[in-house]
Amino acid sequence: MKKRNKKYNPLKVIPFENEKTLKHMAVSFFATDKDSNQTPMLIDLKGNTIGITKKLANAIQMHPYKWSVMLCVFCIEKGEARIKMELAAYNKRDYQRNLLVELNDLHQAYVAKLQKLNVKLTGVGWVASPVCRDFSEDEVGNIFTKLNAF
Repeated sequence: MKKRNKKYNPLKVIPFENEKTLKHMAVSFFATDKDSNQTPMLIDLKGNTIGITKKLANAIQMHPYKWSVMLCVFCIEKGEARIKMELAAYNKRDYQRNLLVELNDLHQAYVAKLQKLNVKLTGVGWVASPVCRDFSEDEVGNIFTKLNAF
């Protein structure tokens, strides 16, 4: 008897399709002294906000990804507004809802580290990509500039 090999498996195809869709997108958040009531937003990698559809929301929330996150602290150093950044690498696939809890802990540790250096903080933020990638500091700086974060 011949064994049938199933070639199409939706459980394997859907995550691949989601990563393909989300390749040029990221989730961003910032809170500053001037604007502390922000919520996470979906953006493209140029800093333009993207309207969230049901399909995009499901793609981000319902599947685990290998996230790349750039933690940012907005500060004033030597009289100039600056952004201090640190890349937070995740070595495992995780859901977005779990990522937010870990990000909060990592961000608080990063802020505490900078406060020991007597840096005047004006806000915090992060940019997270569901597709494992390296963010450049210029890229993240341009995103936050376009979002009027600092």
